Amino acid sequence: MPHPPTTTTAGNEPRSVLIHITSRLGARIKIFCYPVCTIFRLKRLAALCADTTPERVVLKRPGMRPFKDTLTLEYYEIGDGTRLEMEVDTTDEIIGGNRRRTGAREDGE
Repeated sequence: MPHPPTTTTAGNEPRSVLIHITSRLGARIKIFCYPVCTIFRLKRLAALCADTTPERVVLKRPGMRPFKDTLTLEYYEIGDGTRLEMEVDTTDEIIGGNRRRTGAREDGE
């Protein structure tokens, strides 16, 4: 029989956990989230703080592989006080058959 999650309060409501996220540029983000949340939901919150889109955000533990979007924080054993790294993908994307930098301005500058 599986053990009940240890991240509950006395009223059987899930307790939120604090996650520390550091970007490669040195920005530090603190996010409160529930252990049953998916990685993609955490990426959406981190993307809001980093002023980018969640599709461009890659979350991982230092020195490890990136997390999969569909799995939960509980699956990856991400708990209260866990530190994660955030990378923002800056690769080229193809739009209408033309390659361009995702950060390029529309007027060509």
